[in-house]
Amino acid sequence: MMLDFSEVELKGPMGFFILPGQVHHYRNLYQYSGWFLAVEAELVGERFVSIFEDQRFSRQDIAIKDSRVLDMVAGTVEHLLESVPPCSARPAVLHSMIQSFTGLLAGFYLEASPVKAGLTDTHSSQLPARFRKLVAKYYLTEKISGSLCG
Repeated sequence: MMLDFSEVELKGPMGFFILPGQVHHYRNLYQYSGWFLAVEAELVGERFVSIFEDQRFSRQDIAIKDSRVLDMVAGTVEHLLESVPPCSARPAVLHSMIQSFTGLLAGFYLEASPVKAGLTDTHSSQLPARFRKLVAKYYLTEKISGSLCG
């Protein structure tokens, strides 16, 4: 898989996310097995989005030792989409399942975080992530408003 023009190797039980705006391309898609869940960012809780955004510049892939719970949630989502007839409750149930899946995945990232493991100083490790967020936010604001172009 290519992500932001860099090769990413996916092997074994892994979690991986792609944030809005990242350039991605799937190569040899059929060599993989597992779940691929494409979700609009608005359906992912703010707390989970911030966890993924904090990981963007350090690691977007993570080995998962025991993926059974993710498999169960993803399998339930698949079953809901394929087998349950559409009804008024289906969107709410689907949203809840997506929240569960992304929450579990975010938890795996937090567990592997160097800050949690005590490998880095909390303040010094959070400062670059906060700076990148501010630059991205204000750069996009300026770019959209056109003031960067003169």
